[in-house]
Amino acid sequence: MWMEKQKMNRKARIFLACGCICLAFGTGLPVFVHLQPGPGLNWFDASRGLLMGLAIGLNLCALILGRRKCAVDSSEVDNLP
Repeated sequence: MWMEKQKMNRKARIFLACGCICLAFGTGLPVFVHLQPGPGLNWFDASRGLLMGLAIGLNLCALILGRRKCAVDSSEVDNLP
């Protein structure tokens, strides 16, 4: 895999870590917070959706930044499969 060949740059690692934290909070919140049906539950679902969306976006940014670094830093471009 391309991520195993070279290290990711610092910015990509930060995006990946933040994305994983958002994913953990988004999936783990319902275990610890139990709300009654009503407006509070709607806000809770909205905040979970926001965290999951941030997780997806940040992880994709890390993937794009990591791939770009590997393609730019490669000195053996002609030998790629």
